[in-house]
Formats: sequence, C-alpha cells, structure tokens
Amino acid sequence: MQARLLPLLLRQAPRVHVLPAARPLCAPLSCVQHRCQSTFSDATRKQVDSINDKFAEARDEIGMAMEVAGTTYFNEEAEEARKVAQDVLDRFDALQASLPDKERGELSRSMGLKMEQLKAELKLLRDAGMD
Repeated sequence: MQARLLPLLLRQAPRVHVLPAARPLCAPLSCVQHRCQSTFSDATRKQVDSINDKFAEARDEIGMAMEVAGTTYFNEEAEEARKVAQDVLDRFDALQASLPDKERGELSRSMGLKMEQLKAELKLLRDAGMD
C-alpha cells in the first residue's frame, strides 16, 4: 500500500501563476479623510481633530470598563467611560448644529458612523452593567 502512495506524495505541486499587482480599487482611508476635511475651515478642522482624539479616548475608556466587567471596579470605570463618550457625542452634535448644510452633510458622512459605533458601544457597556 505504501508503494502506491509514494508516487502521489512525490508528485510535484501544481504551478501557480502570479498575476502582476493591480491598482487598489479605492483610495486609502487617509486620503479619503483628507479630502473630506480639506473642505472644512481651519477652525472646523481643529474641532473635528479634537473630536477624533476624544473619540479614541472614549473607546479606550469603554474598553477598560469592559475588561473589568463583573468586578467591583466596573461601576467607576463605566461611569468615566460614559462621561467621556457623552462629551464626544455632545461635541459632535454641537459642531453639526453650527455648520451650514453642505458641511453638515460632509461631517455626517465622514464621522457619523463613528458616532453610531460609539452609541452602540455605550449600549453594550450598559448591558454589561446589568449582568
């Protein structure tokens, strides 16, 4: 039986043809963000950058709170995460309210999903606290 399997094992693997590298179908995210933010004024761009920084901080706080879910530290961590996340959402809403329609639409397209993600993570945080 081994004599019959040996030729199968020694058989050469099929050759693979490598195609030349293709151009990416879409622009890198950094280019897309740059194009969106380039139409904003300098003051608006600074506010957007500030909101993005606070967004990252809020996600970190939520992550830390989720790590200690079920412990005595959870309530303190969750409260801090809620404060930071609510600050981000409030800043985003205030910025949206202050912009003209065209810029408001661009802001919604560039940051709206992030804000929805933050709201969903806050809901998960609330749900983790109920366990």
